[in-house]
Formats: sequence, structure tokens, C-alpha cells
Amino acid sequence: MTNGTPSKVRLTIPGEPEYAGLVRLVSAGIAHRLDLEPELADDLKLVATEMAAHVMSLGAEHVEMVWELGERSLIMVVEAIGDAPPAVPTPAEISAWEEIGLLLVHSLMDEVSETKSPRALRAVKYLFPDDE
Repeated sequence: MTNGTPSKVRLTIPGEPEYAGLVRLVSAGIAHRLDLEPELADDLKLVATEMAAHVMSLGAEHVEMVWELGERSLIMVVEAIGDAPPAVPTPAEISAWEEIGLLLVHSLMDEVSETKSPRALRAVKYLFPDDE
């Protein structure tokens, strides 16, 4: 897959929800490059978009997304860059979007962690078993 050296793809976008679609497009390209099954490719596109949306909701001037392709895994990291006032969601919006989005990320990925400083999400998906 990557000749032993991890490959990285890095995307920096404005911290506005309208730009989350770019994260999805890059994820689609990476899934195609890895020749993933369509269902797994769709899951990874959804996860990347939800991760970016979550970090955007925390307030950031820009969001940086990094995809690291290893021998058997894909690591996705989304980090808030700069400060911007976060949108002030209603309690109903928080439960409807943030919790569902993070639940999807946790359920579709093998490892997920969140940091407060820097504000970031990291998720790992193991793509290929050791015996392949």
C-alpha cells in the first residue's frame, strides 16, 4: 500500500461548515487510492466530514485535516487552528448533531481520541488484517 513509509495528505480550510464538503472529497480520493470497498469508503467519508464539523463547531478560524496512510491503517486528525467564536447552538442542536456525529465517529472507527489543547480529534481505522 505505501512501501513501508507512511504517506500524509494535509488540507487546511476555513472553519466554516460550507467547506466541510472539501474534506469529504479528499476522503473520497484517498479511499479510491486505497481501493477500498465502497461501504468502507463511504464510512470514512462520513467520519471525516463529522470530525471536521465537530471541530468547526468548537470555533476555529481554520481547520486542518491530516490523513496518514500507514501499512495497515488510516489515521485521520482534525485540528482547530486559531480562535473564532464558536456558534452558539441550542441544547436541541447539540444533542441532535454533536452527539450523533461523535457517536458515528466512535462506532465506525477503531480508535478515537479528543484533545482540548489543541482542540482536535484523532481517529484510526485498521484497514487490512495482518494475514493479508
